Amino acid sequence: MIRRLQDLDSPIKDGKSLILLGPRGVGKTSLVKEQLKNHKNVLSFNLLKGEEYRMFAGQTEIFRKEVEYQINQKEKLIVFVDEVQRIPDLLNEVHFLIEEYKNKVQFILTGSSARKLRRQEANLLAGRAINLKLHPISVFESDAPLEQLLQFGQLPVALHSNDSSYLETYVDIYLREEIYQESLIRKQEVFSRFLDVAAQYSGEPIAYTKIAKLSATSDNTVKEYFQILVDTLLVHRIDGWSHSTIKQLNKQPRFYFFDLGVLNAAKGEVSSKVKLSSGRGGKLFEHLVILELIRLNDYYNKRYKFFHYRERENAEIDLILQRNLNEPPIAIEIKVDGTPEPSELRTLEKFKELEKKAKCLCFTAGNSSYQQGPVIICPWKEGIKKLFS
Repeated sequence: MIRRLQDLDSPIKDGKSLILLGPRGVGKTSLVKEQLKNHKNVLSFNLLKGEEYRMFAGQTEIFRKEVEYQINQKEKLIVFVDEVQRIPDLLNEVHFLIEEYKNKVQFILTGSSARKLRRQEANLLAGRAINLKLHPISVFESDAPLEQLLQFGQLPVALHSNDSSYLETYVDIYLREEIYQESLIRKQEVFSRFLDVAAQYSGEPIAYTKIAKLSATSDNTVKEYFQILVDTLLVHRIDGWSHSTIKQLNKQPRFYFFDLGVLNAAKGEVSSKVKLSSGRGGKLFEHLVILELIRLNDYYNKRYKFFHYRERENAEIDLILQRNLNEPPIAIEIKVDGTPEPSELRTLEKFKELEKKAKCLCFTAGNSSYQQGPVIICPWKEGIKKLFS
C-alpha cells in the first residue's frame, strides 16, 4: 500500500467527519479502508453496489434508521459511505445524525462527482465535515521513472501495471458513458466528439468557438461540457492572470486533464512511448508539473490560486500562483532543458519588472540549481518541495 500524502489519519483520530472527493480510480476507497482497518465499530456502505443503491434511493430514512440502530448498540460508530454522490439526499440524513448524536458517530464519505451534489443542492455539511481531495499518485508518493509517468499517468492501477488497455477502458466506459449518463447530456455522440477535441487541446488556451466548430456543436454546449468535466473532477480549469480580476475572467481559460494516462488514452496515444526530449514529451512534462502543483496545493492546504500568463505578443509564462491580490505572485516557467537559454527566461524577467515583489522560478528536468538575473532555476521536484515546505 502506497503511503498517500493526503492525511486522513489525523481527522479520523480527532473524531471529525469528512468528505473525500476525487476522480474514479484514484484510490479513495482503498485509502479509507486502510485508515479504518484498525478501528472498531465501522459500518460501511458502497453505493456502487446495486442492492445498496436500490435500498436507499428514494427512501433515505432506511439509512438513518440502520445507522441509529448501530449507534445505540455501540459506544462510538464510524460510518463509511462510498460514492455518496449517487444519492445526494443521504447527506441530509448524515447532517441530522451528526447533530443528534454529536460524539457518538463519525462519517467518512467519498465521492467522484461534485456536479451531482451541486445540481441537486445537496447538503454539503458546511462546518460539520472537513472537505478533502484525493488525486492520482503523486511523484512524491512513488519512484516510478519520469517517462513512464508521462505515458501511463498516475492512476494506481495504471502506475503498477503500465496497462494501456485499462486506460482505454477508463476513457470508453467511464468518461464517454458514465459521465454522459450522470450529467444528463442530450447527445452522446456530440459529447464523445467533444472529448476527443478537448483532449487534443488540453493545456492550450481554449477558444470556445473553435472547439465548438470542431465538435459540431454550439459555443454554449462546449462551455457546459467543460464545466461537466470540471465538476466531475476530470479536468482542472486555469484562468488568465492580470492585475484586474475582471480581466482575469475575460481571458481564455486552459483546461488540464487530471491524469496524463487518461489524457493519452483519450488522444489515442497511450501505447506510444514518450521521449522526454521530443515536443510531445516537453508538453507532457509541463502538464505533469502543473498537476503536481495542484495536488500538493490541495494536500498541504496552501490555498494558492492558479493562473496562466500571456502577453499581447503571445509571450507566455506557464503558471502564476497567488493567494490574493495583496500577496506577491509566484511566476513559474517549466522547461525540459536543465539549462534554458536566456531568451526563454525573458518573459519572466519582464514580469519581474512589472511585479517588483514577484518570485520568478524556472523548473527543469535537469539536475542543476542556479540563478540567472531575477530567475531561480532548479530541478522541478526540488522546486516543488521548497514551494510547499
